[in-house]
Amino acid sequence: MKKTFFFAGNFRLIAYFSFLAIIGTLLLNLPFFYKSGEPIAFIDSLFVTVSAICVTGLSTVDVSVFSNSGLFLLMILIEAGGLGIITFFVMYLVTPDKRISLVNRRLLRDFFIDDVEINPRRILFKILTYTFSIQIVGFILLSIFLKKSGEDNFLFYGLFLSVSAFCNAGFSPYSDSLAQFTKNPGILLSVSFLIISGGIGFTVMQNVAHYLQHFISTKIFRKGRIKKAVRITLHTKIVLVTSLTLLVAGTIIVLLSDWNKALASMSFSEKLLNAFFESVTLRTAGFETIPQASFGALTIITAFILMTIGGSPASTAGGVKTTSVFMAYIYAFRNTHDRSEITVFNRDIPNSLIGKSFSIVVKALVMLFIASGLLCLSEGVADSFTVAEILFEATSAFGTVGLSMGITSSLSILGKCVIIVTMFAGRLGLATMAINAGNEQGFKNITDYPHENVIIG
Repeated sequence: MKKTFFFAGNFRLIAYFSFLAIIGTLLLNLPFFYKSGEPIAFIDSLFVTVSAICVTGLSTVDVSVFSNSGLFLLMILIEAGGLGIITFFVMYLVTPDKRISLVNRRLLRDFFIDDVEINPRRILFKILTYTFSIQIVGFILLSIFLKKSGEDNFLFYGLFLSVSAFCNAGFSPYSDSLAQFTKNPGILLSVSFLIISGGIGFTVMQNVAHYLQHFISTKIFRKGRIKKAVRITLHTKIVLVTSLTLLVAGTIIVLLSDWNKALASMSFSEKLLNAFFESVTLRTAGFETIPQASFGALTIITAFILMTIGGSPASTAGGVKTTSVFMAYIYAFRNTHDRSEITVFNRDIPNSLIGKSFSIVVKALVMLFIASGLLCLSEGVADSFTVAEILFEATSAFGTVGLSMGITSSLSILGKCVIIVTMFAGRLGLATMAINAGNEQGFKNITDYPHENVIIG
């Protein structure tokens, strides 16, 4: 029964994204969406569409070829893809019946929601409310800063960048991404705010919002007795601590590695701003103020790590997710004298979650290795691109980041197909792994086999 449910859910999710890919590709073959009136090649239309719905940001063509209508279509595809996994599962689980089953409730709680028992439809409403509220704030801020920078089309570009940044898509209406704004803290910090908001997950936003509401009501306005205290959950603590650690560490590493390289011509404040933005955008966002090929070796190595980790569960971001990496890291470096269960923030974490985390991380690395290998074979590394460029491209596609060292447009048709499949795998494969991993625990083996030791290390 459970296996049938999960298979049906995964099939419908893949069908949903496949439908978006087909419709988007067909539409992008219409002359109406291009400034010149001449559509791009079919493989490029497919590539850009998949990149948009998988909120990746890689593109085989200059985005400036699209008219405002073309950019609007991309924005719709980005929004549909960015919210697709989360809203799809909520709607899929709550639409068929008035009551939500225990199996469906467990799936929702495990995947992204803490209070499923309240009202799933209300949760969906909250997700959309958070999304559009933050995007509206981003739209207002970006429109103001773009107008001050001299942009005539500041309203539409502000809306496009707000949606793209919140969904961690990385598409920009400018040919140079955001390189012309390296000295504009208003735009870069606004985009960073949107990327981080979209990447920490709706569960975290909801928990923090409830906690602040409770704190303000009880501590500041002292409105009577509260029936139930609101606390910051373990999930929220892990996400916030891990995200902050990665952002700070990434910023420091970029500063140390590229102080006299990619950041050499900037003032201290500009170096700090662009190093911070690089650390933010590497977490599946895909915008850039400095070409990735300009960075030093240490920054590139750090980029591989940050792109693979990505954002947090129940967010618009990709990657193996902060919580999975946190669990795997804590378990790998725990004290050998610790108890069987790991304790974090005065809470014991079940071993099943540790196994689930390791499963996701290992499977993701295997998928990334396969994608990199296929891309090496399709492009002939020795003749076309360096190994670093190939690995960067594959990691960016798999982590749905969208950054490139400048080789995307030069990929062969076979190479483009490899990246298309990799983007799908990064967006859908990791999500389905997170849902399915550990859900077979309810099925006990009929036969127990004898135990036997294996030498390790």
